[in-house]
Amino acid sequence: FLSKAFRYVQHSHSRTQITPSVVIYQHTYTYTQERGVYFQQQQQSLKVATKMAEGGIYPWKIQKVEAFGPTADYSNLSKPLPSPPDGMVWDQDVTTKEWKLISSPEQKAVVPKNEENKETLNDDIDVLKQMAREEEKQKERQKSAGPTHIQHIILPTDTLAGICLKYKISAVKVRQINRFSGSNLHLAPNPLIIPIVDPQLLVDGVIKVQNTESREFKRGAFRARFLSLRDGEITSYVFRALMYMHYYFVYVSLRFVSLADVFYLPCTLHFRLYSKLSQKQVSRNEQLGFRSSDAKCQG
Repeated sequence: FLSKAFRYVQHSHSRTQITPSVVIYQHTYTYTQERGVYFQQQQQSLKVATKMAEGGIYPWKIQKVEAFGPTADYSNLSKPLPSPPDGMVWDQDVTTKEWKLISSPEQKAVVPKNEENKETLNDDIDVLKQMAREEEKQKERQKSAGPTHIQHIILPTDTLAGICLKYKISAVKVRQINRFSGSNLHLAPNPLIIPIVDPQLLVDGVIKVQNTESREFKRGAFRARFLSLRDGEITSYVFRALMYMHYYFVYVSLRFVSLADVFYLPCTLHFRLYSKLSQKQVSRNEQLGFRSSDAKCQG
């Protein structure tokens, strides 16, 4: 007699959790006349059944796994590539760093043995010269086409989707070239390397290079340096720095000072800007303009 034994889970009054899996066994019983009982002869595990959320009482609510796949093995990644088949060579893509099999170019060395194959030799020489000319033309086109990539400095307001829309490129290529994953630009290298898919778009002005002299870029760089400042504070500090620079150049043009004083200007402006950021309470006189010692630029 052949029968299947199932282990059922009964709900208690305390609502205990149902067992997540149950093992089905196949038992073979033989009847012995001497003892008059069934004798269990063989027990064999068939498969693993996983119960669903309803409890798995009915057969169609039991998920049966026939066989499990092999475990992941990454030991082959450290081994060198196998030898390619005849007529094929391994080629690595510069962009994706992936290896692919391509057909190897046929290179036949022509060695004349007698006077009959001189014509074929001349034809082969002409073909080789034509191929060399085409390669030179292609190199010249690549040089005259423009840059193949540009750099983009990441600002706090930048997003990966915005950068892809600005430079007309997919996010997959940006991740592959800069070697980072996800959409968090804090994990990406700064500056980003942006490949130019079509150089003509850069020439026509469809793709615009990041302007590091614009007011938006300077505000973004200032915000990246001082994250605790608000937009209004950043605008006021940048405006004051520009006004100080304008007033100082007017003062220089009127007094006809030497060129060394002009070179001393950035140091003075940066010192004043950082000192204002470090102070908690700034007086009204310091917010409006120079003091008497600042106007003279320390002599």
